[in-house]
Amino acid sequence: MSIPSKHQRTTQLGLYRSVSQPTITVSGLSPYVSVHWPTGQAWTDADQADWEAGLARLTASAGLPLRWVENPEWVKLCDRFIPRAKIPSAKVLTKCVMPHVLHGLQVTTKEECRGGVATLQCDGWTGTNSHHLLGFMMTVRRKLHAIRVRDASSDARNAEELLKQIIESMNTIESEWGATVIACTTDASGESRKARRLLRVKFPHLVTPDCLAHQVSH
Repeated sequence: MSIPSKHQRTTQLGLYRSVSQPTITVSGLSPYVSVHWPTGQAWTDADQADWEAGLARLTASAGLPLRWVENPEWVKLCDRFIPRAKIPSAKVLTKCVMPHVLHGLQVTTKEECRGGVATLQCDGWTGTNSHHLLGFMMTVRRKLHAIRVRDASSDARNAEELLKQIIESMNTIESEWGATVIACTTDASGESRKARRLLRVKFPHLVTPDCLAHQVSH
């Protein structure tokens, strides 16, 4: 079975940019398994960029503390098995690498959403710091995307203010993401129900269902 090259994996998984390593043939392994045998090739700048991007993605995916890359056991492990790779400092990882990877993901995600139809979801909660937060998400082509989180602690807790925030999120989706909002749902509070009713009056083409999860739980 042929293990795909980095270029092929870029197309399939969107994980790597470098194409410096050759395709390796290993029987019995999934085509999505990334295998790198020692080949004696030089460690290129593209390899280093791939390595740093992978560390950034791992940090976010596993919820690791931002200083984990400076852990002495990790440093020793890399020195033993991946001596060519340079480990970025926590400062470089958080100030340079992660913002760069995030920007690339945002560009790719927005391109995937462009021209699609979106369902907007809104919910509110109170954080451990007693701040009231409003979260806005959308589903496009069966994928969920975070739009924004607003600290609404100083906002009025009424339907009119919530309607204003919903419309602002709709404008963001259409102007920055290139998607068309066709539906909007919120939680089942009184001001949320009224906000959806006002939204339907302002935009009659929208579908504004109640939150099914709240209906089931009640």
